[in-house]
Amino acid sequence: MGEESDKRYWVGFAVDNSIPRPKPDPDTGFLPMYFNVSPFVASTNEGDDVLCVFSTEGNVIWYLREEERQGITAPATAIPLTGADDFRQFLVRYPAVIYVAVDPEHGAPVENPVAVEEFLSWIEH
Repeated sequence: MGEESDKRYWVGFAVDNSIPRPKPDPDTGFLPMYFNVSPFVASTNEGDDVLCVFSTEGNVIWYLREEERQGITAPATAIPLTGADDFRQFLVRYPAVIYVAVDPEHGAPVENPVAVEEFLSWIEH
């Protein structure tokens, strides 16, 4: 396996405050993990969902603001991921993701999605 790239990518998230907070554990009083965001996905012409990944912070910010401006989602946030290991950890929460689009055009179908494993292999080198 090659040395992992330190190239950083960003994933945008829509915050969904309609998801109710969990009740505390009755024995400990602690709240369980609460995760109320969903990553942005785009669609292909065939209707497949594709995870939107951005190569620069500016690209993800522009995409998020466009989502908010059009009233599609608000609020939105982004997280940086560096290298394949970060993406693998991220994908554990989203096992249904099978395709990635880097810097997708907002509002347009994704023409050439990349399989997740191909994307991970590409960023490892």
